[in-house]
Amino acid sequence: ALRPRDYQTRMRAVEEGFGFAPDALAAALRKVVMRHSKSQRIRGAAALALPDASSSTIKIDMPAAERPAYNQAKSFMRASDVEGKTLNHAENLLSGMRGVCAHSKAKVELLLQQLRAAATAAKARGKVANAVVFTGFDVTHSDVVSRLKLFPNEFRVFKFSSGTQMDRRHHVIRAFQSTLESNDVNAPTHVFVITVRAGACGVTLTA
Repeated sequence: ALRPRDYQTRMRAVEEGFGFAPDALAAALRKVVMRHSKSQRIRGAAALALPDASSSTIKIDMPAAERPAYNQAKSFMRASDVEGKTLNHAENLLSGMRGVCAHSKAKVELLLQQLRAAATAAKARGKVANAVVFTGFDVTHSDVVSRLKLFPNEFRVFKFSSGTQMDRRHHVIRAFQSTLESNDVNAPTHVFVITVRAGACGVTLTA
């Protein structure tokens, strides 16, 4: 955990760098940043007409072939001295285990099963199937895209990652959104694969 002393040091650095305290920065941002919630109404209409969110955690058994690399990264983390270290230090240690998981083929195969199940359920209701998949690593992004493209009759893939040019990102977003107007339930499932590290612009998607 981040020690109080480390936190105070960072806050002093922020204050010195910007010329004012973080609380003052937050107060100034409230005057110019617009934030909407699902419960908010503007002139009687919902500010955000979005469905209720739902989430679930799916546990996956790591294949035997991948387990040794994971155990090695786990042993290295446990052997490291994290007492009194910063949060960034702990995150760097965890990155080894996360990297092994990012390469896991079992995750990609389960995703494929989930997408097929969602497509079947949507088509049974006479709906077009659409999905947005977020990944934390570029390597996982590449694995997912490559796997989905092996089944062109089932999936139409849209993608961008941290290396995608800005103008290309807007083009891909518009192309994906145009598929949402389709009524062809026999069309391939439209899947947009994005890395969470693809920042520098706001992304608005409907799936």
